[in-house]
Amino acid sequence: MDPQAQVDQILRQLAELEGMDGIQENVLNGIDSQYRQMVARFPRYFPVLEQYNRFRIRNAGRLSFERPRFLIGAMNFETFPNFHTFGLLRVADVVSLSGMRDDPRVDRVYWNPFSDRFEEIMARLPEGFEPHLFWDNQVDGEHHIPLGLERAPIPTVAGLCHMFRRGVIRHVCEVFDVVLPLSTRFTPLVAAFDSAHIVDLPFGLNWGSLGDVIQPKEEKSIDVSITFGAGVGSYYGNFRARVYQRAKAFAEHYGERYRIVFASGLEKGEYLELLRDSRISLNVVGFHGPYNYRTCEVMNAGALLFQLSTADYPFDVSLDDYFVDGEHYVSFDLENFEERLLGLLEAPQEVARIACAGQQFLEERYGYDRLYEEMIRAVASIDFDFTTRPSEEASLFHVGQLYWHYENPAISRLVVLSLPSILESAPSVRDNNLLAVLPRLFEWYQAAELEGLLRPYPALAGRVSRGIGALVDYLGERVPQTLLGRWNRFAAQLHGGGVDEARVREMLTSAEAADDGEDLDDPALIFNSQLQPAYLSPREYHDARTALLEIPLLRHGADAAAVGGVYRDFIRWHCYRYLAAEVAPFEFGAQALALFPDNASLHRELAGRYRAAGDEATAVGHDRRVAEIEPALG
Repeated sequence: MDPQAQVDQILRQLAELEGMDGIQENVLNGIDSQYRQMVARFPRYFPVLEQYNRFRIRNAGRLSFERPRFLIGAMNFETFPNFHTFGLLRVADVVSLSGMRDDPRVDRVYWNPFSDRFEEIMARLPEGFEPHLFWDNQVDGEHHIPLGLERAPIPTVAGLCHMFRRGVIRHVCEVFDVVLPLSTRFTPLVAAFDSAHIVDLPFGLNWGSLGDVIQPKEEKSIDVSITFGAGVGSYYGNFRARVYQRAKAFAEHYGERYRIVFASGLEKGEYLELLRDSRISLNVVGFHGPYNYRTCEVMNAGALLFQLSTADYPFDVSLDDYFVDGEHYVSFDLENFEERLLGLLEAPQEVARIACAGQQFLEERYGYDRLYEEMIRAVASIDFDFTTRPSEEASLFHVGQLYWHYENPAISRLVVLSLPSILESAPSVRDNNLLAVLPRLFEWYQAAELEGLLRPYPALAGRVSRGIGALVDYLGERVPQTLLGRWNRFAAQLHGGGVDEARVREMLTSAEAADDGEDLDDPALIFNSQLQPAYLSPREYHDARTALLEIPLLRHGADAAAVGGVYRDFIRWHCYRYLAAEVAPFEFGAQALALFPDNASLHRELAGRYRAAGDEATAVGHDRRVAEIEPALG
């Protein structure tokens, strides 16, 4: 009998033994001991991990050997376990939230994210299973968060996988007890919100060594692989495209000497096999670096990670906080790319040595098991005071505002969770918030639904039938005539196309006036994530929001004066951009570019306008900037 068949036979025997009528606790503890021995011998045979976990959950409260107990959130909503949780099963007992109402598995508990509160989830847990904490990673990855966390009887812990959305991070820190930033360099920026306990763990425990699902192989047939495309995006700038461009030039020059493979958009199995077949694989991380999934995938696959340095990124992040350059991976910049890659290709033994060292170090230092154990110890060391959590109303406000910052309308429409809190706020805060969200609520909900949502505010509910314009006018007359109040009214009108040149110039004058110390960073949603003026493409607005708001806001942390300056510039940019599109493209286009120089959309638009006006030289200059910003497309 082969070893796997033997293990499967033992698993069946243990299951049969557990199923005996009237089984005593000493027998159960004996079975538990045998399972622990099997986990130690076969740590990556997933049937062992899953069966042991379910055994412990079924017999919770009857076993003498203690392990931490986790309730985990939406990361395993559809599939449990996965690469996030195989390692966790080796160190803890785990129950996962599930979207299946009749899921028969004891390690899954049904959760309706639109209505179920945390106390209802707790009531559905298997008898005797009392979790020590609730763990929800990738909470800023546009997934749902259980309602009612403010009443959870256990610590709630969140892992951040994106650092671009400051609004999301702020509200996550209000809702969860503990927050894990993506990397060390972001810890002080997140701590500046001064609401949650901040724990610095590698990768924010959103990922770690993927050795459970990726193992290296010795035989390699590909010298260099490039597994990403030439796209340009807000979160990568043009770095990925510029590296892709250099890799293409390198392949044209050295392609006959070395096998260089470009492949993106592969199926998962094909992608992983390509990495395992590679001696060297390139990587470029987003602005929030210093790592991404590909960082770990390449190293786990036994290829040498050849990764662009983040020295020129807007955030001070470095992979050297976690790995040794030249020992575990090799970095390059845009100037030394060819020299460094060619040097590696001419030293295959050195490539193999670094690839092996990187794979082993990743596996030993950053295995999921070890990271989860570090988190367990960190959370256990905190003296929690649950009385400092937000009220139920405030918690709903933060969850609703968190969803508002997402880009998926199916989730962002849940900003309605904030409405009870908004409607009970002081009039100025209430009206500012309503101005910010009502234009999109009008698109997402029927009039009857909106009237019901606004019933506590009869003056508004009665105007729903008259349209969004009537609501905006009514609220706009009541908000304080501060920059914030003017902006929220203006933004609502701008979204619906209800502004003209005079209104835009009036808004611009307000934004350019001397700073009177007004706090622009308040809950009234000046962020306006869902604002979408007709003259802006979704791509341009997304790029502008990233460059003008998200990155600088997070970088400035709690510096109120700097944050206010960021918001003022964002308002000014919108005004200049409108005037460039509708009034005087050359004058105001230049002013908009002064605030956002890398706006490829505007450069492209101005190139066309100058060309139509007969100014070919200036048009070519804008074409050149497009090519610099979007090198693969320019």
